[in-house]
Amino acid sequence: MAEQDGSHMRQPEMETEDQEKTEEERRKEMKEIAREAAAKEEDIGELAIEIVNGMRSHDPKVQISNAEKARQLLSNPQPPIQQFIDAGILPVLAACMNRNDLPHLQLEATWAVTNIASGPTEYTYALVEANHLPVLVDLLSNGRSKVQEQAVWALGNIVGDGPDCRDQALEEGIIRPLIELLASPIQVPLRRQVCWVLTNLFRVKNPVMSDDDKKLVANALKELVRHFDPQVQADALWAVAYFADLGSDYIDDLIGCGITRELVQRLYSNDSKVIAAALRATGTHSCGKRQPGTIQRESCFLISCQTHYTIV
Repeated sequence: MAEQDGSHMRQPEMETEDQEKTEEERRKEMKEIAREAAAKEEDIGELAIEIVNGMRSHDPKVQISNAEKARQLLSNPQPPIQQFIDAGILPVLAACMNRNDLPHLQLEATWAVTNIASGPTEYTYALVEANHLPVLVDLLSNGRSKVQEQAVWALGNIVGDGPDCRDQALEEGIIRPLIELLASPIQVPLRRQVCWVLTNLFRVKNPVMSDDDKKLVANALKELVRHFDPQVQADALWAVAYFADLGSDYIDDLIGCGITRELVQRLYSNDSKVIAAALRATGTHSCGKRQPGTIQRESCFLISCQTHYTIV
């Protein structure tokens, strides 16, 4: 997914041998990456302190003005994240995101958090440890549309940073408000972002989810796969593939919601991205306990037809 103008989005790491490292080794490596990033930052130490103090002001105009400055600086190619953290910005940002009476301040603060979450993993952990996850999850339900959009971006970056952050987001109840957001009249770009967050949630194995949440996700993915936008379809199909990768119980929830026909129909799409994602999704989906033959027969039929027309 492309970066949002003025903010950053980091793609989640694929599953590699790095996941076999101990937690201590991973944290040591993350700290080293953060130190290297901090060494490249332009020195704005005094300015960062001044901005954070301004965000603590009791004057809303002063707060908003300084939050804008922080967001702009954190949008730079080499954002001074460590200097703002050292200046004490994290609890201030959390407080600003809770200001439902000041939606502009909420927006600037959430946008700044998105940019921090796009940096090295150590900074994402700092956000989680500063208790930003419950605030961001709450914004999915209670924020204005632009604030909700930034909250989705921030959560996507955080949950894509590995199983620890993902599991904490699940514990904070991210699933239900994220799915409920899809039921509201949101724009296509935000719907794509929600698909991206769902993909990040299931990319890494062994999430802890209730049976109700699993069924909720399966039904939501069915509706997303049926969406008119090809990019939404493709993103949703990848989310289906990762969801099905989690095991036969997850596949059974997908089959139970009636998604099988939708997956097969996407194999006939005119968009190559959709076809590629649909092949991946159907391949994993067909390993379930319940009636796997349906997808296998349809996929084989499509491949035989394509082969026939290619040869002819």
